[in-house]
Amino acid sequence: MESYLNFSPLTVYLEPERSIARLQELARQNSDITIRAGTGEVGDSLLLDPLFGLSEVFITALSASANVYFELKTKTHFGDHSL
Repeated sequence: MESYLNFSPLTVYLEPERSIARLQELARQNSDITIRAGTGEVGDSLLLDPLFGLSEVFITALSASANVYFELKTKTHFGDHSL
């Protein structure tokens, strides 16, 4: 699959504030449309969440934006904390 997708190794950005601010800005500027924010089409969004806890940061920050759908994908059992 790696050769098919031709992507680099896993990268974790530990300072999500800039991304969150941009999503909140887009939500405010486009309140009449739904904004889908995904964390990767083929990656596992929650794989490293027990180490970094980034999903909670994004979920908490974006929960006030009614028109933002934040999508997490996983193949792990690390999803209970995000409910």
